[in-house]
Amino acid sequence: MTHLSPNSPFVSDVPAAEALTAWLDACREADCPERLDPVRVPVADALGRVTAEPIWATRSSPASDLAAMDGIAVRSSETSGASPTTPKLLSADHYVVVDTGDPVPEGFDAVVMREHVHYEGDAAEIMAAVPPYQHQRSIGEDVSAGELLLPEGHRMRPVDIASAAAAGATHVVVRRRPRVVVVPTGDEIVPVGSEPEHGEILDTNSLMLVAQAREAGCEAWATAIEPDDVERIGTAVRAAAAEADLVVVVAGSSAGRDDYTAGVVADLGV
Repeated sequence: MTHLSPNSPFVSDVPAAEALTAWLDACREADCPERLDPVRVPVADALGRVTAEPIWATRSSPASDLAAMDGIAVRSSETSGASPTTPKLLSADHYVVVDTGDPVPEGFDAVVMREHVHYEGDAAEIMAAVPPYQHQRSIGEDVSAGELLLPEGHRMRPVDIASAAAAGATHVVVRRRPRVVVVPTGDEIVPVGSEPEHGEILDTNSLMLVAQAREAGCEAWATAIEPDDVERIGTAVRAAAAEADLVVVVAGSSAGRDDYTAGVVADLGV
């Protein structure tokens, strides 16, 4: 942060910690809200957004007992004693063929992998006893209904979106995106895509700053380039401040004859 020294026409530096304290104090004096407004968005659009309230599971995931392997669902008690030397032969009404992700039928409590099953007609031969819940995903294994899934203040990741959807969420309440406006200034600055003439500079700083703000999760855009004119810069900053949470003015804050930014900000009090 920089400010105008009362005893010098030049801009002086302020340590970052001091600048942050001054900014926070100014926000408190202005009764600025501590948090951005909450908004409700579809869960698919929540990537990178910060939760404004906890997300609770409204359904269990999985919602029922599921097979975790391709094979057959069995009653584990009926496999007791099975071994390579004493295989068990299960008749067709004592097993059910299942694929991965299929619900485990009522009354069955384990799954035998397809690779470990041999058939003799309609009968299934198994050569090892299986414990209850083998190769079975139990109801609520990932998350149970009523469980806290994500706390307030959590930045949503791709895995969080999938988890929230699996737990029944279709919409989530998040903080709105901060709005950032970049105001480029300078008589020598020309838009990207122009063919700069001698002494002119492409406005790449605005391109970078907008991209950085968007990367951080903000809604960001740049205004038209303003010339080194104190009135026009003041008007542009005032307009930007009216619709943004943060205004970034590019250039004009050094000690040159046409560096008006610090003075404009001081005069406007924004």
